[in-house]
Amino acid sequence: MNFKKLILGSVFWGTIGNVISFAIAFLLTPFLIHSLGDEGYGVWLLIIATLGWFRFIDFGFSSAVQRSIAIAMEANDDHKINTIFSCSIILFGLLGSLAAILLFIFSFFPQMLGVDEKYFDVVHIALMILCIKIFWDFLMCSFHGFYTGLIRYDVDANINTINELVKALLIVVMVTWYNIYGAVFATMIADLITNIYKIVYTKKLHASFRFHLHLVKLKEFKALFSYSKHIIALSIASSFSKGVDSLIISHILGLKYIAIYNIAFRLVDMVERALLPILGIFQPIFTRLLERKDDIRSEVEQVVSLDLFIVCVFFVPLAIFSNDFIYLWLGSGFEQAHIIVSILAFALVCRTISRPISQLLLAKAQHKYLSVIKIIAILINIPLSIVLGKSFGLTGIAVATLFSFYITDLILHLVLYKFYVKYSVSHLAISFIKNNIIMGSLIALGYYFISPIDQLSWINLIVYSTITFFGSIIIFWFSSLNKNAKNSITSIAKEKIMKARN
Repeated sequence: MNFKKLILGSVFWGTIGNVISFAIAFLLTPFLIHSLGDEGYGVWLLIIATLGWFRFIDFGFSSAVQRSIAIAMEANDDHKINTIFSCSIILFGLLGSLAAILLFIFSFFPQMLGVDEKYFDVVHIALMILCIKIFWDFLMCSFHGFYTGLIRYDVDANINTINELVKALLIVVMVTWYNIYGAVFATMIADLITNIYKIVYTKKLHASFRFHLHLVKLKEFKALFSYSKHIIALSIASSFSKGVDSLIISHILGLKYIAIYNIAFRLVDMVERALLPILGIFQPIFTRLLERKDDIRSEVEQVVSLDLFIVCVFFVPLAIFSNDFIYLWLGSGFEQAHIIVSILAFALVCRTISRPISQLLLAKAQHKYLSVIKIIAILINIPLSIVLGKSFGLTGIAVATLFSFYITDLILHLVLYKFYVKYSVSHLAISFIKNNIIMGSLIALGYYFISPIDQLSWINLIVYSTITFFGSIIIFWFSSLNKNAKNSITSIAKEKIMKARN
């Protein structure tokens, strides 16, 4: 298995997909705000967040399936692959049915979302229709596990890009006709088209890949559960945490503020998602390396180093120029989102530590305390968000998120890494703190030079942010990357240049 080739393919197509995704969001968000209104857009965001809460019924089985298929792929065991896949289809079909039933029941209580009474019927009907989507999403976890096991994130990324393009085109047409219901119908139709394509393409990738009812065995379910049992709480906590800020905002501040907070969060999240083709693909690789009994300490620390470098390089220009970007993008009324962007950027930098450590521990099946950390994060974030949100509004909620990330994604993940792997974590902590200080200094310096300038034009924004981006690359190249990471990047670059010349 040529890991380098698979990684480069995943990175390339994942990046292309995320550029397209960003372009779609850039064009679609103003359209939705204009078509639905601030409150209507807030309602749509709450509906989407609600779907995420019911994905906790995954119970960690998706991670178990991905890991098991990766191990079977490494052994070239087609019978084992089909056994895992067949069991997962039945399993996710049952879990998806349960999630759809619970969402259907929840749809009768829209007041729990904190929406105005005039939106009760809209939320109720939309959630009932989206019960079908929840069921589909669960079934597709089996196919996602297959793509992950093959380390074919490029295919997954391309299919997701098709989904977003189809959905965007349908939303533009159908929201005009049916308002929020149009967004619901567009989402359902796009999912149906791309899910069928994903199933067909799976067979093309692996001809012997198929479902057999006789391969469904209780023994395999028990094996999957033995791995997933420690992820159940993690799955529940992760699903709930994704929409908790929107829920708190709707109850404390109102629907309009959901839109403002979401604009800020989406900007930071879109940048992070754009980086996931590079940063989020290492768990199956760690799994395969561990199956070979390799010592992967240096690989893990290279990933941490690379993660920190890339995130800091992208977040610095985002934080500095977000105010001008948001104004040019959406106009006035969203100024407060700029402050939220900067706070959330520092919060998500903490994932440069937690993401690689979590990937390693999941690959080693030493993940039982990851769920404890996620629960601690929620226990810190929710009450603190309520207290600070009442006193300081959206800024207080963002600060609560930042504080919970520093405690859990940074400190507790480093403690877990040291506990399980028995390596010193002081150099990782020092590197993280050093780069946070550099990042904060660059952002403050950027504010200092930008503040005297009136509102930037699109051309000035592109020029200034590009200069800042390449300046950040130079600075963080020396401050973030360790020697092995620099050597790896340099060798890949030289290899590409030699191929281009030939």
